[in-house]
Amino acid sequence: MLDRYTDSYHQVMSQAADEARRWQHEYLGTEHLLLVLADNLCTAGQVLRNLGVDPQKIRHAVETRIQRGPDKVAPGKLPPAPNAHQAIGLAVEESRQAKAFAVGTEHLLLGMLRASDSLAANVLAELGITLDAVRAEIPKTLKTSSPASNGPLDPEVMKFWRSLLEQAQQARASDIHLNPLEGGRGRVRFRIDGALRDVGEPLSADVFRSAVDHLKAMSGMDVSQRKSPQDGRIHLTVDGRPLQLFVCVLPAYHGPSAVVRILRPDAALLPLDGLGLSDHDLAAVQSLCRLPKGLVIVTGPTGCGKTTLLYGMLHHAYQPQISVMTVEDPVECTIDGIVHVPVDPTAGMLFPRVIRSMLRQDPDVIMVGEIRDLETLQLCAQCSLTGHLVMTTLHTDSAVSALERMRDIGLPPFLINGTLAGVIAMRLVRVLCPHCRQPIDPPLSLLPSEAKEIIKNLPAAQFYTAKGCPQCINMGYRGRTGIFEILLMDDAIRRLVDQNADTTQLLAAARQVGMKTLFHDGLIKAARGLTTLEEVLWVGLGMR
Repeated sequence: MLDRYTDSYHQVMSQAADEARRWQHEYLGTEHLLLVLADNLCTAGQVLRNLGVDPQKIRHAVETRIQRGPDKVAPGKLPPAPNAHQAIGLAVEESRQAKAFAVGTEHLLLGMLRASDSLAANVLAELGITLDAVRAEIPKTLKTSSPASNGPLDPEVMKFWRSLLEQAQQARASDIHLNPLEGGRGRVRFRIDGALRDVGEPLSADVFRSAVDHLKAMSGMDVSQRKSPQDGRIHLTVDGRPLQLFVCVLPAYHGPSAVVRILRPDAALLPLDGLGLSDHDLAAVQSLCRLPKGLVIVTGPTGCGKTTLLYGMLHHAYQPQISVMTVEDPVECTIDGIVHVPVDPTAGMLFPRVIRSMLRQDPDVIMVGEIRDLETLQLCAQCSLTGHLVMTTLHTDSAVSALERMRDIGLPPFLINGTLAGVIAMRLVRVLCPHCRQPIDPPLSLLPSEAKEIIKNLPAAQFYTAKGCPQCINMGYRGRTGIFEILLMDDAIRRLVDQNADTTQLLAAARQVGMKTLFHDGLIKAARGLTTLEEVLWVGLGMR
């Protein structure tokens, strides 16, 4: 069973929190939920109207029972009071018993009635509303609900999505793509180990449109809005594993294009020695994790494994005697003992504001999900100067180009030199299937001259090519591993930074002290039979 919450449910919860703040309450109670349900044009509100309840009577009955709270209201998300927490849990239970695809406001209303000692249940009882009456009225109301109001979902489309998500889980897919074709038809593809692969035959126009509409409903989007891009998210469980789905729907020429990014909280928790680091590089990364202060940057394009590496570094750095905090967008997984703070633009919780608040929490290690602007970069540098170890990410092509990028954003050379401890650039390449890989002689004539020199110095190098077999669903690859470039700051590099040296000069100096480039590390892994030369060149490493 897939459990998630409708857009109307989320709106009610948000408005109920506003109602609580208006009363200066430091909790979210069933009384606040009932006030919003009565006023809202959601399923629960319509049920109450169909049963003859005037919303103003509910408000009067509630407001005569509650008093204003203290002068100071708790910031951020208000915690549910015990009765409200019980009602929400009962709403989920009602959804499961009804075999509904999503937890809606109608289930929340049932949950509030079942929490019989709550203030909301007492008010409803006083107005003559019973659990049986609401339960009987809900199906009648749902029959008149439109798809845009996140009403009942088509069982066949629900079955389609369940099957698709189960297939994606089994195939270890990181993304699901639903792309429009001419005539309104659509195709489905999974991204597996970084490459897209078709799933089944193209969908008919009717099935494709229904699949996208239900995806929008599931993720809390406006189904009736077809001319603007929309984003949403879904929390669910498939085959006993919790998943977070991040959904983006974009209007295109032949129809909507939808992409579902699948986040598996447990997939990001890999130890450092399971990421593909060589012994030398592993020791270098571990030494950065043990620094008492400084700035450590992980760099690379989107989807290259930066977050997984950062979580591995956090896990290595964490000790019971220190405080570790993170600010992320989004929080992809959690580690016991570490405080994870999600970015929330609607509440003003952006990276700079959270970092400033964190400094008052006395952390030893801070992880900042991404540097997006000068203010965030300056705060990261300031934190490292004041005795904190800061780990973060940046989007650049290589480790040395991160230095130039920091300078371009606006951080002066003296701050770069005074704070930066190291930069780790990385990529992901697919790992050859051990059951069907075939040995080949490397096509030296097609490789850059740098590659020929590196290969000549590799003892017992043996290259392979991908073939494909049932073990790897005929892809030739199964899984991915990392390719790394680690720059540790030293006096020579710092002098060049002071002189505003370009990337070419910085790269030459880093190589002189033994830094392997991404391309070099990729060739070593290809020579050991872990991946192919095509993979190393495909991710763009042969261009340097």
